[in-house]
Amino acid sequence: MAKTYYRDDGEKITHVQKTHGEPPSGEGNWKEGAADMHKFVGDKLEWFDADMKRIPDETLVAQGKRKDDRGRWNHKTNIGSTHLIHGLDEEAGDEWTKEAPLENEPHQIWDVVAKKFVVDIKKKEQAEKETAIAEVRQKIDDAERRMIRPMRAISAGRASQEDRKVFAELDTHIETELRPKLHELEKELLDSA
Repeated sequence: MAKTYYRDDGEKITHVQKTHGEPPSGEGNWKEGAADMHKFVGDKLEWFDADMKRIPDETLVAQGKRKDDRGRWNHKTNIGSTHLIHGLDEEAGDEWTKEAPLENEPHQIWDVVAKKFVVDIKKKEQAEKETAIAEVRQKIDDAERRMIRPMRAISAGRASQEDRKVFAELDTHIETELRPKLHELEKELLDSA
């Protein structure tokens, strides 16, 4: 009947060999081991019991002898970038976390102290101001487009009273409400930068 022998370097199993009878010849101190030892080359000796039977991974993880970081990891600064770890004892690195980013929040950062993703208030406020500026500019563009027909009628001398009224209301709306609001928002954006 075949016997299984192994050699180690004091920390890990380095070689496994099956023989019929005596331990293999050659350098190194061969020791008798379990029949399925060939699967464990490279494994640490502390992962085996006194009879050199492999301790289950779940037990080793519970004892702190193995690290279980399997699963999806999220990049702390490149939001949306993920990395999958499939095996035990693999490490993702300091730039990765198992903490999931905030859902439906494009303005977030990794808070090193709290160890979680948080809303980047400054970027969010800046984006909101930029959106508000774009909306006001769109309103000005829309009002100016609606002014074209009455303005052409006025310049051609064929404007009705309604044409003059529409033109004056739109012009007043642009100059007294929209442009001051635009300048105020642009100032706030510059001041917050």
